[in-house]
Amino acid sequence: MTASIASAADVTIYEPTNDAPFAAHAYSWSGIYAGVNAGYKWGTFGVHIEGDGGSDGWMDDDLAMRIRNSGFMGGGQIGYNHQINNLVLGVEADLQYVGRTSNAVELTQTIDFGGGPFDIETRTKAGIEWFGTVRGRIGYAMDRTLVYATGGLAYGRTRVHYEFDGPGDIFDYRENGSEMHLGYAVGAGVEQALTDTLSVKLEYLYTDLGKKEIGFTDAVHRDTVRYDAHAVRVGLNVRF
Repeated sequence: MTASIASAADVTIYEPTNDAPFAAHAYSWSGIYAGVNAGYKWGTFGVHIEGDGGSDGWMDDDLAMRIRNSGFMGGGQIGYNHQINNLVLGVEADLQYVGRTSNAVELTQTIDFGGGPFDIETRTKAGIEWFGTVRGRIGYAMDRTLVYATGGLAYGRTRVHYEFDGPGDIFDYRENGSEMHLGYAVGAGVEQALTDTLSVKLEYLYTDLGKKEIGFTDAVHRDTVRYDAHAVRVGLNVRF
């Protein structure tokens, strides 16, 4: 009996505490961010030339052509995210400089003018100087990984260059035209947080800048240009 009482007295009773083991905090995508990006784009210009002819009667015919355009691009972005559980809602604006690489389309027209007919060689190039977007974003966050879709407004400036070569100085000249376009952009991407403030992203974006008439100094022809493009880019963002 004495040994049993002694053993019971040696038992240590631990009181429960409110101290929980250390747990890593969940990452939050909420807040303002800004960054830079670079990538590659490829697209197509649809150029429709409507001949006015004028008093001399040359270039009466309409022409339609498709010009491929591709090149590297780079720019910057700024945006804001608001996270609700796993849902991330945001808005982003970006501005891109585009390397102007364009294939030229060469055509030969036969016109009946004066002592004609004459063959006129036309060389056409088209390019986009820059473009920007203002888009909404909706995504699903898996801690430090964010998968998202995006879409919104797109705008940019296109340029068309013509070279006309033919007999006599009257048919040898160069001209350029440019115009602002307004369209839309849609895409998707994935973003990965490297630290609490730094993240990288990979994004695909389709841009359609719509159709716009390009103005030239002469009244010999009126041109309508439509541009759409695909782009893949990587970006680096800093959160504040």
